[in-house]
Amino acid sequence: ADAYLQRKKFKHNAEMRLVQRGLEYCSKGSSILDAPCGNGRMTFLLAKQGYLATGTDLSDATLAICSQELARLNLNGDFLKRDIEALDLLDNQFENTLCFRFFHHLPTSDARARVISELCRVTRRTVLISYFSPFSPTMLKRNLRFQMGGKQSHQYATRLSELKEYFKSNGFEFKKDLAQMRCFKSLHLACFVAS
Repeated sequence: ADAYLQRKKFKHNAEMRLVQRGLEYCSKGSSILDAPCGNGRMTFLLAKQGYLATGTDLSDATLAICSQELARLNLNGDFLKRDIEALDLLDNQFENTLCFRFFHHLPTSDARARVISELCRVTRRTVLISYFSPFSPTMLKRNLRFQMGGKQSHQYATRLSELKEYFKSNGFEFKKDLAQMRCFKSLHLACFVAS
């Protein structure tokens, strides 16, 4: 939790800009779930932008940091302890959902499908989800290193076509793919809208 508070400023700012680009597909002032929220940096961004922001995470440590920071920033928001694979929230409870810098930690298609199913279940309109493209130089290098006997990366790339299939099976259509820096950076943010 503390490590995410110490992110390099240029990386943090680039990620904030990427999410702000994605928010163009979400109605101002609408409800939005940040799942998982980690240390809450995106939840705070959403609250500052005027969204009705709720962050959810499974970690007590990150939720404690979120609560402290929320009070310090004097922002309106809410934080809940939930498992992203079983959110224990109502169907269509939120107008929008943001899932940022989490999906690349999921090693199997079953886990990916479960997470996307839950995100879609609790979302009425728009899901923004970040993923790592397998075609970036970083991910190609990691894959080559593994093929040559090196260690397996714990960051898993996903093809956009795979993401589209998961969302399609949950009644969401692909709208836009936003790249942090196309062809150079692995981080992308995809936008899906309920059919």
